[in-house]
Amino acid sequence: MMNKFKLSIACFFLFSVVFSQSFKERISNGVELHKSGKYDEAIKVYESILEEDAKHPEANYELALTYSVIKEYDKAIKYCDIVIKSKADISHLAYGVKGACEDYQGTPEKAIKTFKQGIKFNPNYHQLHYSLALTSYNLRKFEDAEEALISGIKVNPYHTSSHMLMGFLKYDQKERSKSLLAFFYFLLLEPEGSRANQVFQLIEQQQKHGVQKEDNMNISISVNSDFDKNDFGTAEMMLQLLEASKHTEENENKSEFEMFSNTNNSFFKVLGEQRKGKKGFFWDFYVDFFYDLSKDKQMYEAYSHHVYQSKKDDNNSEWINANSVQIEKLIFWLKTYKHTY
Repeated sequence: MMNKFKLSIACFFLFSVVFSQSFKERISNGVELHKSGKYDEAIKVYESILEEDAKHPEANYELALTYSVIKEYDKAIKYCDIVIKSKADISHLAYGVKGACEDYQGTPEKAIKTFKQGIKFNPNYHQLHYSLALTSYNLRKFEDAEEALISGIKVNPYHTSSHMLMGFLKYDQKERSKSLLAFFYFLLLEPEGSRANQVFQLIEQQQKHGVQKEDNMNISISVNSDFDKNDFGTAEMMLQLLEASKHTEENENKSEFEMFSNTNNSFFKVLGEQRKGKKGFFWDFYVDFFYDLSKDKQMYEAYSHHVYQSKKDDNNSEWINANSVQIEKLIFWLKTYKHTY
């Protein structure tokens, strides 16, 4: 009798393992179908699993994700809610999909509520912070967007889109130095591609702001009357002076890259020298980082060439190809840098 009992238990556990593996394999097949764009087939796979286990978290989540891709948002939200109610480990992913669907449906306030609930469930999932920031930004709730971006960057400082959105946010708020710092960090993480091209253009635009060459003899500089009340005012005025100096005889033989690199180096150093007594995320995260970078000649040289790649400059490309080891050291320096925020 005892042997039969042991055999029954062994068979039960063997059946459970096989059953579980079957679900896992079928979900993997569904995911591959989804990736191949075979959404209807993927849906059938997930539905077959739910016929056997209606509350299976992964199957419900993948089904919700597939429905969101084909824009059947009500169905996607329905299956997200099943995952969320289960409080499974992957529930934070369901909050993300549900919030995105609510945003696509034209109910961003609902989406914001959902993202906040997801963050409460799992504050270490940076994508929820970013989604909250993006939705808030689109509603022009800039303070909420900034708060969410800062929280997300603290969780994952290497999330490129967070730095790009921070740059756009500060650009819209006409806070030039903060926008430039966020954009410069973005380019360090993503130096090439359409997004990098757009960001680089905005950097150049902001660096030229307030400076106009009237003729060969005259350059006009417009300075904000309240620049001295802005923590970043001195650095911004210096940017204008450096931009104006590009048109002087002293700099006429310098390449665009040289002037770009020199301007940024001076900008970072001025901010670093003004750092004492300043508080806030931009000082703690961006200014400290770039000031330390500017003081390391080799690292700064590599950084300048690295972020200049979107300009498609032949000389810069040659430097990049000839100094791959230095670029690798730069990336290692970035990954091991200890932020103090």
